[in-house]
Amino acid sequence: MWGRAFALKAAHSNPPMNRLLLTVLFLFVCTTAQAQTTTLTPTRAFALTAKDATFDELLTVYGGREDVDNVGLMSFDISALSFSTGQTATLRLYHWANASQGTEFRVRQHSEDLPESVSWDQQPDLYLRRFSFTLGAGSGHWYELDVTDALSRAFENESSTLGFTLMRADGNKPYAMFSAVDANHFGQMYAPQLVVTSAVPEPASLALWLAGLGTIGLQLRRRRA
Repeated sequence: MWGRAFALKAAHSNPPMNRLLLTVLFLFVCTTAQAQTTTLTPTRAFALTAKDATFDELLTVYGGREDVDNVGLMSFDISALSFSTGQTATLRLYHWANASQGTEFRVRQHSEDLPESVSWDQQPDLYLRRFSFTLGAGSGHWYELDVTDALSRAFENESSTLGFTLMRADGNKPYAMFSAVDANHFGQMYAPQLVVTSAVPEPASLALWLAGLGTIGLQLRRRRA
């Protein structure tokens, strides 16, 4: 009620007040919005070795020896998502085994869709931006990276997929294994996750903003008439 009364009063004032009213109501809608979370798992996730062998259950990552180098590749289908203001994206990776505390890993976004057939010498091109994380003690932990910029870039490029390469920052420590699937013969596993959170206005708040907008529009129409 107060919002509509304020709208009626402001509608009889000058245009700057009308703009201020709409701004206030819009901010009110944003601050009372509910968070809607969508969790995606990869359409494809596997490890690629320097010998062109692939492993579909683990993202095995190793660096420093040409004959055993590995990277993890993953691709998410984002065709059902759409851009919204305040949207965030988090990449979650489950460290299943190996590697030691303090080992640094990097994730880089693909600048193209992950092809059906890949080789060590023909991997997807990567953007320069790096998302890094460092292993803690032990294994069996989730690691989270803020990849909101990567999702925004994918939307800007009108891409239907969002892909990443997981790699070692150094090659001086044991290889690490991150899960690529939910379960396999090794036991319980956890696939990578892309968690996208968007703010969805509550119906009552959205109705308030639309009522204020409609009131101002009606008064402007009467004034011109």
